[in-house]
Amino acid sequence: MPDAEAARWNQPPSSTPRRRAATFLILATLAIGCGEAGGDTGGGGSAAGGQIGAAGAPSSAGTPHSGGISATSPGGTGGGGLGGVPGTAGAGGIATGGTTNTTAGSTGNGGAGGTVGSAGSAGAAPSAGSAGSAGNGGSGGASGNCNPARASTSTRPQLTSAEAANYTIAKYLAQAGPLGSLTTDNWDPTAGLGSASAFTPNFTVAADGSGTHTTVQAALNAVSGTARRYILVKPGTYRETVTYSGSTPVTLYGASNDATQVVIVHNMPASQGASQTVTAKSNGMQFMNLTLSNDFPTPASGDNIQALALLTNGDKIVLQNVRLHGFQDTVQFQAASPTTVSRVYVKDSFIEGDTDYIYGNATVVIEGSTIHYLSTRRGNSAGVILAPSTSVANDLGFLLVRCNFTADSGAPANKNHLGRSWDTSSITPTPNGQAVIRESTIGGHIDKTAPWTAAATSGRAYSASGNRFDEYCNSGPGAGP
Repeated sequence: MPDAEAARWNQPPSSTPRRRAATFLILATLAIGCGEAGGDTGGGGSAAGGQIGAAGAPSSAGTPHSGGISATSPGGTGGGGLGGVPGTAGAGGIATGGTTNTTAGSTGNGGAGGTVGSAGSAGAAPSAGSAGSAGNGGSGGASGNCNPARASTSTRPQLTSAEAANYTIAKYLAQAGPLGSLTTDNWDPTAGLGSASAFTPNFTVAADGSGTHTTVQAALNAVSGTARRYILVKPGTYRETVTYSGSTPVTLYGASNDATQVVIVHNMPASQGASQTVTAKSNGMQFMNLTLSNDFPTPASGDNIQALALLTNGDKIVLQNVRLHGFQDTVQFQAASPTTVSRVYVKDSFIEGDTDYIYGNATVVIEGSTIHYLSTRRGNSAGVILAPSTSVANDLGFLLVRCNFTADSGAPANKNHLGRSWDTSSITPTPNGQAVIRESTIGGHIDKTAPWTAAATSGRAYSASGNRFDEYCNSGPGAGP
């Protein structure tokens, strides 16, 4: 976004009309696990001894995990599966002990109950060791909330479990098209793109000349036809700007799960024109196993210093195992038009920056990803992560689920912001953005009591009733007091 707009985020508050009633509900401390997507696998933990499975958010059964494998370490805790609404209870994890009877086995957690579902079954007792005992079954979760309980406040609104059922991956990705006449196709890319080894490349990019092209842009220029085309990029650093707006769907990918092996990078700021390293203006564009970067040495202040790594402008765009690096405005997820819903799904990726580094008016789901704050440019001043410009006519903007919000060692504690609205001046009525962060781990760099701040461009003060920013079932040192 324009730097003059970005600089406004710490202006004094101003008044704003109420857009919706704020939620002030004390959440009961009931549950360990909260679920949102059907059938995710419960992960093994490390606590020894029995743990109690309690009511949670909706859940379908996940695959039990076994415990420790070392004679000197405790068995791991099996977590119940995370699931959709409504759902049946997740099965308790089966905890096994160490290889000798001198090691205590941990207890399997009971699965979290669904909103309309049965109780989670008890975790099985350890197969070795005497200290662990069977976990209690989770109770049915008609009112299952999160542990620890979070109070919904005027500066940090929390959804109830019933409200959270309206902000799921399935709901965010189900519809697209013009606002007011959306088309429902229930798009579900959550299974992922599969393994790169299963792809057959139509073109291969290799800087040493061993492929069909030496640059990414040249390979994209060669794309034609209606069937999806696969472009394999061999390991290396490709310093270029890349733009694709064709009608042919394209998958741009690296062969290795190590996304750092393939780097597409440029160093242009907004002052030199379109700053983004990669521009994807094509429906169905897919990126996998890549690093997209803008390594412009962004100064701490000045005009037109935004430097994007990626701009998307299309529907059904997928990023999987992609690393996005920048400082201010790292990635812009943009709809095809202000009155159109365009969807983006980001899976198992890494996004870093310091100011409004995830922004735009598209409908975006970011799942299982790391959202990393860089302090090197801003020092001890506060940064901001999200800047959605969701139209007021669009109920669903950004959803971040099961993400990990981290920061480098120099980041100030209890100071940075989860987000602010980007009140873009070109849209009437002015959008106020929409975002939900749920079931995620929030680092201590985030302001615990007031994680949302005044809007960019307009300077409109944040308020729970005048914005659409909510959380649900988050944990970690920055999740709240």
